[in-house]
Amino acid sequence: MTLQAFGFASDGGLEVTTLVLGFASALLATLGLTPLARWLARRVGIVDRPDGQRKLQTRAVPLLGGVAVYGGFAVAVVTLLATSSLDAFVPRIPLLLLGLGALCLLGIIDDIWTLPASWKVVGQILSVFPIVWAGLWLRKIGFFGLTLEVGNWGIPLTIAWFVACINAVNLLDGMDGLASTIGLCIAVGIASIGLVTGADATVVLAVAVAGALAGFLVYNRPPATIYLGDAGSMVIGFLLALLALQAGVDSAGRSSLTIMAVLMAVPIADTALTIVRRALNGHGIWRPDRGHIHHRLLDRGFSSTYILRFVFMLCGLTGTIATVSRIVGWDTLAWCASGALGVLLVRARLIGHHEWSLGRRLLGERLYVDSFELPTSKQLKAMSFDAAWSALLQVAKTGSLRRLQLTMQGQGTQCRHEWTAADQDDHDDHDEDTLSVELTLRSPANGWCRLRMESGERQSSPSAQWQMLVGAARRFGRHWMQHPQSVPVVRLRLFSGDADSVPDVQSREPRRAA
Repeated sequence: MTLQAFGFASDGGLEVTTLVLGFASALLATLGLTPLARWLARRVGIVDRPDGQRKLQTRAVPLLGGVAVYGGFAVAVVTLLATSSLDAFVPRIPLLLLGLGALCLLGIIDDIWTLPASWKVVGQILSVFPIVWAGLWLRKIGFFGLTLEVGNWGIPLTIAWFVACINAVNLLDGMDGLASTIGLCIAVGIASIGLVTGADATVVLAVAVAGALAGFLVYNRPPATIYLGDAGSMVIGFLLALLALQAGVDSAGRSSLTIMAVLMAVPIADTALTIVRRALNGHGIWRPDRGHIHHRLLDRGFSSTYILRFVFMLCGLTGTIATVSRIVGWDTLAWCASGALGVLLVRARLIGHHEWSLGRRLLGERLYVDSFELPTSKQLKAMSFDAAWSALLQVAKTGSLRRLQLTMQGQGTQCRHEWTAADQDDHDDHDEDTLSVELTLRSPANGWCRLRMESGERQSSPSAQWQMLVGAARRFGRHWMQHPQSVPVVRLRLFSGDADSVPDVQSREPRRAA
């Protein structure tokens, strides 16, 4: 029986049995290959060991799950070649498996030796070349009813799309079953779009991907007995990038940017938030942190099972939005619905709230800092420590500052410089209700620099000026961290009195850190 009998569009009369065959063959193959991959990973020592920080599992967990997913998908594709559903894809299947296999190998190498990020990106780009050679690249882009002929520019755009999706899924793979669940749900959404548009080959390949991921989830659901590893997460990202690209193609040969973006909304949004968060925090984009969607939900006390259900529902919603938009041919609907969903999630403090708050805070700090004539980085380099310290105190006076403390440690030494208001006894106990802010800047080469500021204000009613003082302190702290040689190395150097003048105090002997 064909899917046309169920009211679905299908150019070639896609058989229900073909979909069952594709799903079942991928499912069974992955169910059989995963235990073998797990045994092999343990035998050769390709395991993920706990580190007490980001890797919180209690035992070493085998990797190489991506090999099982790749193998299950490959078995399903080879099985489906005997049907007529992949006739249009037959010349491209070897190139598809070649590019996917090269990416899987790259992931295995990274799991063993941890490749530099630049090497991984180069490998990802090379793995996309077979897909481009097969002719699966952007030629026309459709957006809000407009058609953009990109010509040969479609090749680098296609490569960029693949690399973005590969890394988006790779970044999300930080919890048992998460990347597999997201990939499964997005694959189902792509299959639903293919069913209503008659893209038979896309439907069959999406069903095969769903079957492989469903089989792997049997072993990868919490508590996982095997991880995808970089090999698996990148393979999933590669397949989703290809399927989303194909699902967005309409009868005029245009690739809908809206459909592609909405289908991949969850991993793309997490990656975008990661880039924004790390940039605002002054960290490198490739530096790991615990700020991803699942980390935020875990920190709020949600269980792993709840998070998987939440993410599955979220991907289901974006898939539904993309499908409805594809049916009615209205991009505005997709973007409005997706935007409303995003605002709701931020307001509910489930996704993106931290980045939103961080952006607002830093914007306010920048506006406040720009209202003062602070020395530039070049000017700070030419200033003595006492002059720079005095300049910071001039700004700090607007925040009712009563104590400022600078602590630095690195290169075997530690020092502390402290200023106290003239009417404040340095030996008095600190009032617990007093507002204080501690800003810590770290550098792998120079150790760390900490600025602690204490105000006479109460915690319940801090002034706007005091809140924005952190922005000014950040500029000075970053300078001292990057140029520790400009800071006198002393155990404790005390200043007191008005901020307009800094007395020349005899430095004490430095104390070496233990």
